[in-house]
Amino acid sequence: MTATRRQTVFAGLDQPGTWPPTPRALRPQRLEAGLDSLPGVAATTQRKLGKLGLATVRDVLEHRPRRYETAADEVVIAALRQGEEVVISGRVLNVEKRPMRGRRRTRIVARVADDTAAISVTWFNQPWLADRLKPGTEIRLRGKLGRFGFEPRSYDIGDEARATADFAPVYPAAEEIAAATVRRVVDAALPLAAHVPDPLPAELR
Repeated sequence: MTATRRQTVFAGLDQPGTWPPTPRALRPQRLEAGLDSLPGVAATTQRKLGKLGLATVRDVLEHRPRRYETAADEVVIAALRQGEEVVISGRVLNVEKRPMRGRRRTRIVARVADDTAAISVTWFNQPWLADRLKPGTEIRLRGKLGRFGFEPRSYDIGDEARATADFAPVYPAAEEIAAATVRRVVDAALPLAAHVPDPLPAELR
């Protein structure tokens, strides 16, 4: 913004005592770093992301959501109705890992309760959840009442709504890696978007 334009914009306004600090220098090379440079990305996760064509921070930042969650009502467990997509919250009572037919296929079944009722919640092929869902864990779930109890499309551990929030991004994933994991990696990469050069010419900024 030129000095003349700045004077026009702030005409009649009290000018701030200090201007915001100048943004730090861009480091575009950070966008080419491997995904193991991001916090919480282990070698196993990095390998699975590679099967989606995601190898660098830039790849993750350019991995667009395939859709966004629609708005959904939050209800108590006792009010669940077949086929309606809703959000419920509760605490984990217990969790079981049940083998299924087929190589390395598993079913995780957690019993989740609120102040009105309890229900079984089922995940397929996410065996690591058995270690995360300890009794007493607070959990928020988005999904439908189905054949195996509550069938979640997304979940948040704790009471913060991220994956289960209205209009939350849903990223392309694969059988070996859940959409929730992809979302977590994208979230970890987002601060590095500050190093993407501005495509606008300087005179238009």
